[in-house]
Parts: sequence; C-alpha cells; structure tokens
Amino acid sequence: SGEAASVSVTLEMMLEDIEHALALFAAPAVALRASASAGRPERPDAVSAVIRFSGGGEARLKASRAGPGRTRTVRCLYPSGAVDADLLEATATASCPWRLDVARFQALEQDAGLERFLAAVRSGAAPPMNVRARDALDVAFHIDAICRAGNY
Repeated sequence: SGEAASVSVTLEMMLEDIEHALALFAAPAVALRASASAGRPERPDAVSAVIRFSGGGEARLKASRAGPGRTRTVRCLYPSGAVDADLLEATATASCPWRLDVARFQALEQDAGLERFLAAVRSGAAPPMNVRARDALDVAFHIDAICRAGNY
C-alpha cells in the first residue's frame, strides 16, 4: 500500500523482530550486515540482515512486502544450534540440544510495557523508557543506512 511504502520494510515489518532478537540473545549487537533486494534504497521493500551479538550469537532476519506474499523470518544461531521462525506463520523449529521454550517467544509478543505506560499516564508519572525498543530502533536505522549506502 502507499502508506506502507512511506517507510522502509525494516521499520514496517522487521523492527519487532530485531527487538525479539535483542531479547533472545540478551546481548548488544556488535556487527551488522544488510542488503536490500527490492524497492528504492531510501525505502527498501525487501531486506535481509545479519546481526552479530557479543558472545558470538547471530540473528539472520528477512522481511519483504515485495511480490505476491509478505515474509518475516528469523534465524538465531547459537554455538549449540539454531532456532528458525516464520513470524507470519507463527512457527518455530530448533536444531539444538536444548528444548525450544515456546513460552519465551509468546512472552515477547505480550506488551507488558503498554500496561506500565498506561499506569504512568493514569498516575501522572513519567512514562517508562523501553530500552530494548530504543535499541531495536537504533539497529533498524543502521540497517536502513547500510541499505541506502549500498554497503552490503
């Protein structure tokens, strides 16, 4: 849609996935690689990104609104294996020796921050800062900058 095309697919579809990866790895991002395969450089419609975390973990994210179908996939690589998720189909598989904790993924989807924000508004207190969301937005802006520069 025209409204969706006013922002990059990184901001429209991948931002939440970046936030999830930050939560799952519980570590700061230390390196990024990204490429855009559709759309204009300033507003790509298909983006692939690799985020490396301190401690050696790696998340591979893909989001696309180009073509007939939308995609949102995440691959988290750990020293002991990988977790693959299709976020539009709500499926996940693990190829590692430990059990996939589906509850942790579901907990990431719940917005407890919204309740804290509403409580702050009702009480007149300053709203809490969502540090993970701020960090995810910072990573998303860096992904978009890499795509704009063509530094894949």
